[in-house]
Amino acid sequence: MLATVFSPSAKRLAVVLLILSTVLFGGFWASRVRADQPHMEAALDHLLAAKQELEVATADKGGHRAEAILLVNEAIDQVERGIEYARHVNIPLPPPIAFGAPPAVIVLPDTDDVYAVPDREDMFFWDGWWWRHWEGGWYRSQYYDRGWGYYDRVPSFYFDVDPGWRRYYRDHDWHGHRWDYDRIPYDRLQQNWHSWHNDRHWERQGTWGVHDYRPRPLPQREELRQQREQEYHQRPEVQRHERQYQQRPEVQQQQRQREQRPEVQQQQRQREQRPEVQQQQRQREQRPEVQQQQRQRERPQGSQSEEKPEGGQEEYRR
Repeated sequence: MLATVFSPSAKRLAVVLLILSTVLFGGFWASRVRADQPHMEAALDHLLAAKQELEVATADKGGHRAEAILLVNEAIDQVERGIEYARHVNIPLPPPIAFGAPPAVIVLPDTDDVYAVPDREDMFFWDGWWWRHWEGGWYRSQYYDRGWGYYDRVPSFYFDVDPGWRRYYRDHDWHGHRWDYDRIPYDRLQQNWHSWHNDRHWERQGTWGVHDYRPRPLPQREELRQQREQEYHQRPEVQRHERQYQQRPEVQQQQRQREQRPEVQQQQRQREQRPEVQQQQRQREQRPEVQQQQRQRERPQGSQSEEKPEGGQEEYRR
């Protein structure tokens, strides 16, 4: 079937994907990963070449070409994340969590099927993964009590989470509406989370257990997301973690390489032209710590020695 549908370059995609399934899932959870990753880098090059060949192929081959492009894009993303993981092996991982039994969860209103562990601080289940916020960074695992791997960004679901949800949970009250949440056992969650997501079960049939409640309109949810994102990045532990992460040489090198890719540059230009992004940038530039960093960058070299801390204290070292 593939021989009659795809070109020789595209046929190699099936082989590459099979190799990736072994490389990624066999090496992703390994406890020790080599710093140099020639096979992963080679796999990424092959995938990028396959994507280019598919994009210039004529006709759509009954929809199979478009589907193959989607699969290649997903494979590229997974390979890049695997490479990132190997570079992050020296980042401290959170300690295991001791559970007497698999945890029950509750589904949080006004979210895209985000489940919280009410008995643990900042621990969630979303999109088939367990998520954990620890010392300003994010970690995820397919297990609730072990196997945590570093995640180098804030998961997209988090800014939908109302910061006051624990108080509402304790009071059975969601913004003035009675909240009869359902404590969902672990087994039931694992068996049903995917179908619940596809059917929008909690929003359409139960409104998350909140009485006489209408979900917030999309513009209001987006406004809240932006507000929570700003508040999140102002947390001291988050700022400390971000500084430590961005100062790692391998992260800086990877960021430079990524920024040089044409598709990334195009996406960045489009994003910068969005009004909400421009507004966020203006707000960020007005923050005192950002203005201070800008003044330090503009200060001529050697001028720092002219400024001495008062009282003979040692100069602050980053």
